[in-house]
Amino acid sequence: PTEQLSALAALHGLVRTSFTISGLDQTGVTEPTVREALKRAVAAHLPGVEASALRLVGISGISKATVDAGASNTWTADAVKVEVEVGPSASSPASSLDRIEAQLILASTASRAAAQLDAAITEALAASGVVPPSSAGLWHASFSAPQQVSPKMLAAALPAARPAGGAGGRRLRGAMRPQFV
Repeated sequence: PTEQLSALAALHGLVRTSFTISGLDQTGVTEPTVREALKRAVAAHLPGVEASALRLVGISGISKATVDAGASNTWTADAVKVEVEVGPSASSPASSLDRIEAQLILASTASRAAAQLDAAITEALAASGVVPPSSAGLWHASFSAPQQVSPKMLAAALPAARPAGGAGGRRLRGAMRPQFV
């Protein structure tokens, strides 16, 4: 999560999304090899994206309690939410963001693309020594709707772009100051 914004992303923007993997606890994703495996698995399913263009910007644990229908017993399942930023491809930076966003939209639905991504994530995690707990033998990643972020929005979000005083933005020239009588 300390990776820097690429020059291409600063010029063309990026796509943000997050995904949740149920049954996986946060300690399973703290290893650098597991994070790299996740990056490679997701990047491999995005058009023209290499793992270096994908940044994991946040990983947080989620605990959920679910009650069985009508039963008094409750079980708790851990999950991990992974926040991702994807930069544009070097070959066609402007149009690649639309293609990346479209593929992530497909991943957020119950589609063949989502099933392929689940299989890739399961394979990548298994190669890193993290096996799924379910009898189905597959990790399931629930993707949120992606959002394209323009270069202007990125620049506005950077701390260096904010005024030193921290209160407010620019002042219009010739703006009247309030006068109290």
